[in-house]
Amino acid sequence: NKVFAEIGNFKNKKKILILTGCMIMEKKNIDYLKEKFPYVNLIIGIQKIIELPNLLEKYIKLKKNIINVVDNNYIYEQLPCARDHDFKAFVHVTYGCDKFCTYCIVPYTKGRERSRKFDDILNECSELATLGYKEIVLVGQNINSYGKDLNIKGLTFAKLLNAIAKLNIPRISFLGNHPLDFTLDIIEVINKNSNILPYIHLPLQSGDDHILKLMSRKYDSKKFLSLVQEIKRINPNIVFSTDIIIGFPNETTKEFNNTVKMIKKIKFDSAFIFIYSKRSGTPASKLVDKISYLEKTKRFEKINKIINKIIEENNQKYLNNVYDVLVDSVSKKKSNVLTGRLNTNKIVNFNGSKKLIGQIVKVKIKSSHVHYLIGELTK
Repeated sequence: NKVFAEIGNFKNKKKILILTGCMIMEKKNIDYLKEKFPYVNLIIGIQKIIELPNLLEKYIKLKKNIINVVDNNYIYEQLPCARDHDFKAFVHVTYGCDKFCTYCIVPYTKGRERSRKFDDILNECSELATLGYKEIVLVGQNINSYGKDLNIKGLTFAKLLNAIAKLNIPRISFLGNHPLDFTLDIIEVINKNSNILPYIHLPLQSGDDHILKLMSRKYDSKKFLSLVQEIKRINPNIVFSTDIIIGFPNETTKEFNNTVKMIKKIKFDSAFIFIYSKRSGTPASKLVDKISYLEKTKRFEKINKIINKIIEENNQKYLNNVYDVLVDSVSKKKSNVLTGRLNTNKIVNFNGSKKLIGQIVKVKIKSSHVHYLIGELTK
């Protein structure tokens, strides 16, 4: 809806309007665009963006709208890349997903799982290390499945992570974990390499087995809890964040309370909580939901309070300790306040010069807020 609204702002403007992204991989969206927004000149699929120069030239010559969204699941390497920072970079490891969770549209829009070649990823990270980048974030929809589609013996995400850690980049983290595919050798690699952050985002989604089955998550609450406990046994310093979906169709009070119990057991350091949102074209969108939105918002508020209380308790361990902080930016509210992150991904605000942006500095934590810590620079 936001995209459609933004397109509306371009009506009657003498511009060539190009639309790309995973949204247009759904035919219904293309049909809607053709009907409502005939002034969108080029609609280009996410796998066809490399053809933008040729398609643009063709449009300029013929003055005829072009739609090219066929997904060939190919991975293009060595394309020009514009990054937001010169000290922190995101590096794709995999694209797409094979899990087909019933609430998720990603496999239908971004395609099946595809792993980049080991050497291509390593070369990109090596170049970033040479350029002086302080942090690399490895990303994938399901990063733990890296290498499975390449059919190369011994090629795993743990092996890739270990190789990247040897490039001596000060900070390495990774996102896109799935509890079903997460392997404990990843924790062993973290233990061996101090530059890999002891932070893992592990989506729970629900703490109830029936809901997890309806979601097609392919693990149960016992298996999830066991995985977390094993990770903590191997490395007690690991901190966890998670995703929670509240109000999946027909979620009962008992099922919701099972999620609450799981959160209290694990004590996540942070959580992204969402009220279930229907995605057309997914199996879950066909379910007739008898739970009111008002009830879902009440559950959302309840679980949010519980999470915030746990976070406040967890934050106490940071007080009066000194940590390395990668300085990200100047605070949006105060020009003399900097914002950075600890190696546990905790946000910390402290007074300092903007000249420190992109550097790793020592900060002593003085107090805490639910969503961030407050510190001061130390020598």
